[in-house]
Amino acid sequence: MKILLIASPNPYGRGGEVRSYEVLRRLQNFGIHTNLLTDLNNVSVLNKLSDYIDCIYKAKCFKNHELCITLMIKKAMDLRNNDFDLIVSHSEHPRYSLSAYSIAKLLRRPWTAIINSYIYIDPYTYKKSLTRFIRNTFAIHCLNKTLVHLVSYAIQDELQKRGFGFKYYEVLETPVGIDWEIIDHVRKEFKKEEKEYDLAFMGVLSAEKGIYDIAYIVYKLKKKLGKSIKVVLIGKFTSFTEEAKYLSLLNKLQIQNNVKIKGYLSGEVKYRELLKAKLFVFPSRVDVFPISILEALALGLPVVTLDLPYSREFKTNAVIKARSIDELVNIINALLSDDELREMLSTMGRRYAMNYTWEKATLSEYKAYLKTVEWLNEVK
Repeated sequence: MKILLIASPNPYGRGGEVRSYEVLRRLQNFGIHTNLLTDLNNVSVLNKLSDYIDCIYKAKCFKNHELCITLMIKKAMDLRNNDFDLIVSHSEHPRYSLSAYSIAKLLRRPWTAIINSYIYIDPYTYKKSLTRFIRNTFAIHCLNKTLVHLVSYAIQDELQKRGFGFKYYEVLETPVGIDWEIIDHVRKEFKKEEKEYDLAFMGVLSAEKGIYDIAYIVYKLKKKLGKSIKVVLIGKFTSFTEEAKYLSLLNKLQIQNNVKIKGYLSGEVKYRELLKAKLFVFPSRVDVFPISILEALALGLPVVTLDLPYSREFKTNAVIKARSIDELVNIINALLSDDELREMLSTMGRRYAMNYTWEKATLSEYKAYLKTVEWLNEVK
């Protein structure tokens, strides 16, 4: 099978970009000949990918999405003589999905998209921008003309709450994978006595991801329950303003010495820092299938999170779901007081996480391609 993939694969990017990079590196193992059309300017990443794909076409894009879509379509006009079996967008973002839709029309080829989130296509995400509302609405309209593949049922659930949704969709059997080689290496070297934190969080440091809830949790555990609590936050703030606001809150609550902010970490350094914690806390309100939860489980950390569509995707008792922040506090308090229970949940979580490898994730995507072509042939 020969595909034209429209994506911005990046091992240092956000979840969907990391997923794109890891899957791209393995598609050739399933007999897929991949041509990549990308707006990525990272030469180092593209050089690494060149060992795994047939050809890379670069579109020099800017911040203007409409202009970028035009440039990608223009680039694709030179590919009309290629006999692609399928055009694939590795993202729901209009920059890529609308490009894939238009190119498929131009080349008269079937197309599909991998949907990593609902945020970039939710017409109401940008309430003050009519242009973005129209663009996102049109993107959903185009995506509803083919069979799309979601990384999580939570995406459809969240879109339907907003009055939208996909007509034709399937959820990938294994949406993402974990770098087991690095995780197992770090775990082998780690000593239990090196536990330094009670709680760890990893993700974008923003209100939507729950960092203010974490501050409240620490305050409640320290002031109300008399716990000497230590937390590590791994990730970058969305802005300097957000960072200043958060640090001010920590000072106001007198918990600035209880929260250590490590910034963005990757690879072994990230996993070593996470392993220093007893529990992983994830009170996010905007996720669909957070890989950080899987990574925590793989490291042996029980996870405490909110009971929302994204957390219900994890079918293991090692992911404990709370209906409120106060309930989260009570659960964390109980788990920190019970070493035996944490050890049992650790084993359970590790066993569950072993189902997620990048090889399985790539196989799931390969099956999605075959299903798309079969589905489109049936509806013709």
